[in-house]
Amino acid sequence: MHPRAPLNCEAIEATNSSHASAVKISCNEGFAMLDLLIAATIVSIVISYALTEIVHAQTAALRHRAAQEFSSYLERARNDSIRRHATDPRQMARITILTNHSYSVAIDANGDGVIDSPVMVNMAEQKVVLGDPAPRTLMFDWLGRTVDSYLNVTQESSVTVSNNSGTSLINVSDIARSVATQNFAVSSSRK
Repeated sequence: MHPRAPLNCEAIEATNSSHASAVKISCNEGFAMLDLLIAATIVSIVISYALTEIVHAQTAALRHRAAQEFSSYLERARNDSIRRHATDPRQMARITILTNHSYSVAIDANGDGVIDSPVMVNMAEQKVVLGDPAPRTLMFDWLGRTVDSYLNVTQESSVTVSNNSGTSLINVSDIARSVATQNFAVSSSRK
C-alpha cells in the first residue's frame, strides 16, 4: 500500500469547475481565529452563568440549614421545659439571641434535670444574619409556651434568618409544629 498524498484543493478546482464551490467548501480544514473566539466567548458565558447559579444555591442552602438548626434548637428547648416541668425561670430552657450573628442555647442536654451551661452558636461562618433585635430571649415554661422572666406568657411572632439569597422565617408562636417556612423571592439584596 502506498501512502496517500495530501489532497490539493486548487488542482481539483481547476479540473472540475462545475463543482468548484462544493469542493472549495469541503477542502477548508481547521478553524479561523474568529471561530475560536466566538466559541470561547460562548463557553465562558455558560460557565460564568453556571458558577453564579451554583454559588446562589449554596448560599440558599446555608441559610436554610441555619434556619433549620435554629428551629431545631427552639423545638428542643420547648420539649426540654415540658419534659422537666420547669416552673422556675432559672430552670426553663431558653434561647437568647445575642447579636445578629450569634445566639446561645440553654437546655438540659445531659438529662440530669438541671439546665446546662449555654451553648454558643456563631452564625458568622455561615454568612447568615438573624434579623431580629438583640438581645432577645425565648424562654419556655412547663406547658411549652414562651414566657418572659416574670412568667408572663408572650406572643413571639417570628425570627428571620437572612443572607443575600433570601430570607427564612421561623414562626416561634407556632413552635409546636416547628415550621421553618421559606421565602425564596429574589430581593433587592441579591447580588
